[in-house]
Amino acid sequence: MPIETTTAATGRGSCSPLSMGPVLPRPLTSGRHRDTAPRWSPDGASLAFLSDREGDCSQQFLLPLSGGEPRQLTSLKYGAGASVWSPSGDRLAFAARVNVEARGGLVSGERDAAL
Repeated sequence: MPIETTTAATGRGSCSPLSMGPVLPRPLTSGRHRDTAPRWSPDGASLAFLSDREGDCSQQFLLPLSGGEPRQLTSLKYGAGASVWSPSGDRLAFAARVNVEARGGLVSGERDAAL
């Protein structure tokens, strides 16, 4: 199902499914923050998206469509980029800025976390 992101005059946005028939779309997220880059999980049970709800930088969040609040997946100093689901739906990949000099020139490319 396609997702529409709307942005009010304040620059804040929310995620809503696009209407595919007589049923009107309903907001999946709300509040005084910016929610962007929504991605459906392969099984359609979850929605990964970026949000600045916990600070100035956008972080990855996961919303179970069965109900409940979004769960923050990342807490990166410089924020996270838009995600892509693995075909099996058990992993998300995304790009993120890191301070390479602070890490001695080494950057770890993978971190596992339960979705």
